[in-house]
Amino acid sequence: MMRKYICLMTLLLVVAGVNAQKIDQRLTGLVEQVNTRRAQGQRPIDAKAVNKSIAVRFNTDGSIRSLSAIGMLKEGAECPTAQLEQKGIEIRYQLGNMVVMNIPPDKLQLLDGMEAFYSVRADEIMKVMNSLSRNETRADVAGNAAQAAAAGLPQAYTGKGVVLGIIDRGVDFNHAAFRNADGSSRVKRAHADRQ
Repeated sequence: MMRKYICLMTLLLVVAGVNAQKIDQRLTGLVEQVNTRRAQGQRPIDAKAVNKSIAVRFNTDGSIRSLSAIGMLKEGAECPTAQLEQKGIEIRYQLGNMVVMNIPPDKLQLLDGMEAFYSVRADEIMKVMNSLSRNETRADVAGNAAQAAAAGLPQAYTGKGVVLGIIDRGVDFNHAAFRNADGSSRVKRAHADRQ
């Protein structure tokens, strides 16, 4: 009985350890793979294939220049911006508890020891599907006076004065579409889910 209990506890600790990994394994695995291939004189990894799923900047020789990652801060934690920048990690932007960074591959493991972050995950590449979303939401109809009238709307709608809420995994808050003419951000608030 005691032996079964010890085996069960060991299994639970192993599972908890796997689930508690702070840094996305796609990032650490990619760095290991690139370094191994280079050390063994193998052909560089296919940068285009990698960049179909996660954002990585490669040098012309196939080495990684920087990894784009999203660090999630613990509740109430401040971003250690000065410490990160001193280590060569570029802060692209921060919204709430989400910090988007460009990280040199040799600095990735430094984030594992930083208490402020509870996770660091790969910045995923999302495929823009505006043609589908505009059709599904009927945005083209609402913005066109003739189509809006035919659809029974009292007028065409331009979106002026509208507050928009987005539920999405792939929003680039620095995109020009979210900026005013003076360059300031029009994003009022962002919340990142703890996943």
